[in-house]
Amino acid sequence: MPLLFGGLLIWQWRKKGGSFWQTFGLTIDRQAPLELAGGIGIGAIVMLCIFGIEWAFGAIRVEGLTAPEGGIWIQFAFLIFAALLEEILSRSLLLGGLVILLRERKWLAMGISAVFFGLAHAANPNASIISIFGNALGGVMYAIAFLESGRIWLAWGLHFAWNFFQGPILGFPVSGEEFTSFVRQVPIGSDLITGGDYGPEAGLVGIIFRFVAVALLYGWFSLRKDK
Repeated sequence: MPLLFGGLLIWQWRKKGGSFWQTFGLTIDRQAPLELAGGIGIGAIVMLCIFGIEWAFGAIRVEGLTAPEGGIWIQFAFLIFAALLEEILSRSLLLGGLVILLRERKWLAMGISAVFFGLAHAANPNASIISIFGNALGGVMYAIAFLESGRIWLAWGLHFAWNFFQGPILGFPVSGEEFTSFVRQVPIGSDLITGGDYGPEAGLVGIIFRFVAVALLYGWFSLRKDK
């Protein structure tokens, strides 16, 4: 499906000309590292807040810390590549193609791509209707980062940081997948709150903080417009 919509982008590029990389949201300039860092910062802050709230209210129990080993860098490399691949497929190709197909009706394109993003995680371990909804909201979150910036870097940084801090740093499952983590913790509250074995995407706290991430993104865009 993403490759099909990516074909629309290639058609658009060949028809109108211009920069191939800009058409796919992959332009690299001096702002790209800043956008990547901004996305990482927002993702880290939001996930740390999810952890802090669940710990403070007794929804998770911290059992200790594990000194980082070489494996954490393998996980780092895997997650940063996986986030980039998902963003290229789901935002650069699928969302970008939908925007063309729907004649610039970006909110409709965003909604459709978010549904696809949620359903793409339906086969993950311990997935549920709630987790699909939570991942669809993630699709909205990343789509806003992509469409408002016009490029992939902010969404990539946010996506990577959400997963990396969630799993290898703070010890949550990442969309049903377990990672070796710095913090060793287990959910002891209701799965409805924590997301249980799927992770925060399937819990109310994580779902609420999807909206917090969106608010922080719009705060980022507001600050950038003032410069």
